[in-house]
Amino acid sequence: MRIVVTGATGSIGRRLVPALLKRGDRVAVVTRRPREARKRFGGNVEIIVGDPTIPGPWQHAVDGADAVVHLAGAAIADGRWTRARRETIESSRIDSTHQVVNAIEDARVRPSVLVAASGSGYYGDTGDEEASERFPAGKGFLADLCVRWEAQAKRAEEFGVRVVLARLGVVLDEDGPALQRMLPWFRAALGATFGSGRQWMPWIWHGDAVHAILRCVDRPSLRGPVNLTAPEPCTQRAFAKALGRTVGRPVLLRAPALGLRIALGGIADELMRSQRAVPKALLADGFSFAAPSIDIAMEALAHDDEPKAPAPTATAARAPRGAESAAISALPRRTHPAARPRLLVVSQPAIAGEGGAAPLPGTRESVRAASGRGCAVVVASRFRGPSIGPFLVDPLLYPIAIVANGAVLWNHREGRSVFSERLEPTTLAGLVLAIRSAVPSAELVYEGDEWLAASRDDLGEFGADLAKIDLRLPSGELPPKPAVRLHAVGTPATVASVRLAVEPHWRERKVTLFAPSATRLTIASPLVDRAVAAQRIARKLGASREETMALVVEDDDLGLADWCGFSVALDAAPPAVRRLAAATLEAVPGVEPLAQTVARFITE
Repeated sequence: MRIVVTGATGSIGRRLVPALLKRGDRVAVVTRRPREARKRFGGNVEIIVGDPTIPGPWQHAVDGADAVVHLAGAAIADGRWTRARRETIESSRIDSTHQVVNAIEDARVRPSVLVAASGSGYYGDTGDEEASERFPAGKGFLADLCVRWEAQAKRAEEFGVRVVLARLGVVLDEDGPALQRMLPWFRAALGATFGSGRQWMPWIWHGDAVHAILRCVDRPSLRGPVNLTAPEPCTQRAFAKALGRTVGRPVLLRAPALGLRIALGGIADELMRSQRAVPKALLADGFSFAAPSIDIAMEALAHDDEPKAPAPTATAARAPRGAESAAISALPRRTHPAARPRLLVVSQPAIAGEGGAAPLPGTRESVRAASGRGCAVVVASRFRGPSIGPFLVDPLLYPIAIVANGAVLWNHREGRSVFSERLEPTTLAGLVLAIRSAVPSAELVYEGDEWLAASRDDLGEFGADLAKIDLRLPSGELPPKPAVRLHAVGTPATVASVRLAVEPHWRERKVTLFAPSATRLTIASPLVDRAVAAQRIARKLGASREETMALVVEDDDLGLADWCGFSVALDAAPPAVRRLAAATLEAVPGVEPLAQTVARFITE
């Protein structure tokens, strides 16, 4: 077959053209960037210089072609939706489709099929309702765009051409525009859930997208709208968590709708829409998806390879809604690590006696047992460096501790911090100005990595503890050294007002907030999390995620429970922590949690 492709240098076209060549088709590429196309596709492709949005000699290429695949269009998410940007998005799609159909009309020998890209944005907001190809058009900029876009493509039916409207979901491709914008944030542990995260997100793995387009070209039974989306759409929260697991980073942040609108403009409204699009037409035609679920797709992306899991057949009966979740819940939970643990991160309450002043009996023996099997033990605490000194008494215990919830990695033997996640100086200055302008009565207390060493324990009242070291500065001054944490202390009403004053910085992901009590608000870097600190230690040890374990107890351990390859929760841990953990440790009289964990999962 001779196939004309527009938009061949885009993320889908770059993969489609080699697939066409591999199966023996002759390919003609219409492009405004002939050098890039020649460099990418070599001499086996016919390069035709032209702009599909305006008429020109390029249109003669359609004459005698067996099929046209029209993928041209400006990136939807490339920049804020200014008026000029919206016009570019519209013209690149509507005008180019109009000119492609004009070329088909003028051709002496017309192609038999036109596969024209569209988008799942056609459906607008569907809520929790499944949107098959028969679902009506929704409202919004993308929905209106898709309606007009498809109307131009459907004109080709008047000339005896089979038209397929390929309504694409988010294409999962590391080189594609969607993941290119998201991956840097997720790799920096700044990935976030958009809004509530409950909105449905239509997606498709890039390999399935290419094979589905080939099927649309080949199969006369496929015509009209065809959803190019995976058969198992996922919520935005599930997508963010899956992407975070793929890059080995926790997803702990949430981007509120208002913050997204401020940062991204009109496109934020589209991100908040729920589209539960399903590929009824493809499944009815017998198409098998190599990556039907988000976990399989992410695994394929991580290894840059074809998914290893078998794809479901099109004739398989569809499970009733909710049955899949029930089946997953009924599966036995993994009860042992997938790899031999080389790093064990222990939440401080799991080894603290009453009042948290000293380690429980048996702690030293458990650490020795773990160390004898090549597993380093690290204590993670919300308290400051010297306060966890009693837990670092054994010479076999790894000397680095996670303190201040990940703000500092502390070496007790040397009495110093080896890493401090400090607040950016400009951010710190902006915070102080905002707080002092809005809430003059708030008392600001600064902590730096050296000040952590100067303080004693953090188990009593915060104000009484810090009275031992003079960190409270005159109202017009900033601390002389970079701050690891900034504390706002005052009455509950004062602290509530401080939270409102610093909320813009939180929305912009410049800070993270902790509320240890109603009278104190702690402000730290957005990267402050025990899981992020654990990753730094694991990299230093050369331990992979699968070789990292965690013994989790409290809400601050959510990141650990999510990131570590195997996490064990105490039965007294909050429900959210237990749900993320791979195993739950029931209390055994006379056996401390650390001893039980080491005996069951490390020394067995």
